[in-house]
Amino acid sequence: MSSTDFGTSPPSLPWALTSDNNNDNHCFAKRKTRGILNKLTPESLHQHSTELLSSGVQLIPDYFTDLLFEKHAKFAHVHAQLCSQILFMCNEDFREAFQSSLERQLDHVFLVRHCHFTRYGINVSLTPDEHEEQCSLLTKLRNSVALICELFEVGIFSVEIILKKLNDLSTLKDKTDNEISMDLEIIAALLNAVSSKNNIKLNSLIVKFCGQIINDLKALTRPGFEYDMSKLQEISSRLNTQP
Repeated sequence: MSSTDFGTSPPSLPWALTSDNNNDNHCFAKRKTRGILNKLTPESLHQHSTELLSSGVQLIPDYFTDLLFEKHAKFAHVHAQLCSQILFMCNEDFREAFQSSLERQLDHVFLVRHCHFTRYGINVSLTPDEHEEQCSLLTKLRNSVALICELFEVGIFSVEIILKKLNDLSTLKDKTDNEISMDLEIIAALLNAVSSKNNIKLNSLIVKFCGQIINDLKALTRPGFEYDMSKLQEISSRLNTQP
């Protein structure tokens, strides 16, 4: 990506954001940001990146990242591309604030995962409202993990950050069956993203990691119940057969 792709300086703020009323500025920026995200397509990335910066997204980095992580997984790729372009085009102060906000969102996703299973993990019977809330939380979690993987693909999240989350998830002791099943889904998604870099040393580490998790799962397996290890086995087999 070169500086000629998007211009060499960030767009100036519109007149609506130059007044002394911070509340008005933030409300204007939030309204414009939500509207622009709702119109975003792969073809309009450059245009809407510029519009976002001109609309004052610099004032609301946390609100912006909240919106990104609310969106459906099918938009994850284009949203990651948007983040990459904005980080390239914006000034240094916003770049640091936006990067920090994305990393806080990453931590928040896994905090929500923990709270979800603390609340629902051991319940065998739920009311209809609780079941609906549970399904909604799981959908949001899957959407967020999809965006995390895409943010890694474009270089916004480092390998070190993803590996740390994988290590956090790999402790299976004292987890419920539902929690382990969900964590296996997240682990497989993150491992697929990391292995896409085709780094021999990293892939060797992933194979060992998969083997460790599979062995831990086998130790936890009990009569009449087995964990689905197929995704981890597929990843390990694929990486072992690569030249």
